Amino acid sequence: MPTISVQPIHVENNLSHLVAYPGGQMSITISTNPNALCSLIIDYGRGIPSHSPGIAPSTADGNGIARWAWRVDGDAHTGWWPLTITAMLPNGAKTTSQVSVLVAFPPINIVSAQTNLTAAPHGTMTLSIATAPGAAATLVLNYGPGRVTKSLRTGANGFGIASWTWRVDDTAIAGTWPISVSVTLTDGETTSTQLSMTVL
Repeated sequence: MPTISVQPIHVENNLSHLVAYPGGQMSITISTNPNALCSLIIDYGRGIPSHSPGIAPSTADGNGIARWAWRVDGDAHTGWWPLTITAMLPNGAKTTSQVSVLVAFPPINIVSAQTNLTAAPHGTMTLSIATAPGAAATLVLNYGPGRVTKSLRTGANGFGIASWTWRVDDTAIAGTWPISVSVTLTDGETTSTQLSMTVL
């Protein structure tokens, strides 16, 4: 009886999403031999393989298709990292392939429905952002020349939402002033953006 060999692993790029931030979602679809046992290994630059439930071994279907969808580990480092794919047949024959995935800095997007950055002294302002789940977030306020800056800290929830509500200082000068939002990931990496608020 002839020995069955393993077909090369083919990544279905149009069905795969291999760019995400820590806590974000990735997915991959491959084709290989029908019923091959397929596995993924990735460590995101930490030297320790991820144990995300979404990358558990999967058996290819009758058409040789295997799919995974998983959440990137919250402490993943940003950068390009190798993802190793292995397909093994019941007779022990196996092949491997490697692709690169990108762990990017998370976005810092304003949640408009939960944000108001215009108020008079004594008034209340609010800001909500969407970013990486579990990230630490810091807001730095500046009420004009010669005024002391203020830092407000919070954490993003499991959906990546971080929110602040604060009262505008009595001494705030009327005008539009820059504010800074920074997000610190679990591994200590930081990204930031600038916004502005208007004091009436």
